[in-house]
Amino acid sequence: MRRVILLFFVFLFQMSFSQAQMLNISGTVISSDDGATIPGVSVLIKGTTRGTTTDISGKFKLAGVDLFATLIVSCLGFDRLEVIVQGKTEFAIQLKPSVTRLDEFVVTALGVKRQKREIGYSTEKNRNR
Repeated sequence: MRRVILLFFVFLFQMSFSQAQMLNISGTVISSDDGATIPGVSVLIKGTTRGTTTDISGKFKLAGVDLFATLIVSCLGFDRLEVIVQGKTEFAIQLKPSVTRLDEFVVTALGVKRQKREIGYSTEKNRNR
C-alpha cells in the first residue's frame, strides 16, 4: 500500500512540475525599416501546429508555450525569423523586409464565360469539352 501511495505522490509531483514549465507569452511584431506594426504575421511554435496571427495592431498572445520552445515568425514580404522563448513572456520582434519582392503578378479568372468578341485578348479553346 505504501508503494501505491508513494507512486501516486511521485506522479502528482511530476504533473505539477510539467505544468510549471508552460508559459503564457505575448508580444508585438514591427518592421525594422520604419518601426510600424505588422498585422497578419504568423507566429507558430516550431514542431507543432499551434500558433496564432498578429491582430491589427501587430500584437499576439499564445498560451501554454513550453519554456524552451522556438517561435517561427513569418509574413509575406518579410524574412522568416526564429525566436527562442527561454522563459521570456514579453517579446518585441522586428522583421526585416525581404530582399526578393514581387514586381508583377497576373490575376486570372477560371470558369468565367464570355463571348469571344467581348474578350480583348486572344484565348485558347479547349477542344476536350
